[in-house]
Amino acid sequence: MDIGVKDSGIYMILNHENGKYYIGSAKRLRHRHNTHAHDLKGDKHGNRHLQNAWNLYGEASFEFRILEICSKDKLIAKEQWWIDWLDACNPNKGYNMLPIAFSLLGYKHSEETKKKNGDARRGKKQSPEWIENRIAPLRGKKQTEAAIANMKKAKLNQSDETKRLIGLKHKGKIISESHKKAVSEAAKLLQIKRKADKEANMLLDNSKEIKWLKRPE
Repeated sequence: MDIGVKDSGIYMILNHENGKYYIGSAKRLRHRHNTHAHDLKGDKHGNRHLQNAWNLYGEASFEFRILEICSKDKLIAKEQWWIDWLDACNPNKGYNMLPIAFSLLGYKHSEETKKKNGDARRGKKQSPEWIENRIAPLRGKKQTEAAIANMKKAKLNQSDETKRLIGLKHKGKIISESHKKAVSEAAKLLQIKRKADKEANMLLDNSKEIKWLKRPE
């Protein structure tokens, strides 16, 4: 498949030996294709998982596929969708290291980098916003035994009226309008997801391979 000089879109680097893949986006697919080829062949690719696999299985086991051609303003959203849909950050499935497209969120720093960042933060008073951002991920975690005991105690102290209302709600007799709206929106999203999955499967079936990574017959 010939790539236009100005073509932008989403691509996949597929390892035929184990079925794993790397998902990426590029404003200029031809340039990105050439960059990947140059770096992988020179053993200097920025993604060490992909580079190690290349070194282990060899060039003939990989191919570069164009998943989708799209405009530059849709690249990040499209890339994110493909990363999520193919679960490309799952080490059992893909080589992507970052769960968020065009972001360092989820990247694991080396011990040296962690130490430097820690030294820089020591003695620095943190803002309320920073503290909230640190606490937010902890919400929803498994509760401690003490916390569970407190919740049980609070439940025992509930009034009869409170218990009655909770019971009615669980039986489905009290459903708020906001809850009804949330259920309706969830149903619509499920329909959208099913349609998107179908379209994505068609794109995968019709994706084109690039010669420099084409697996030999």
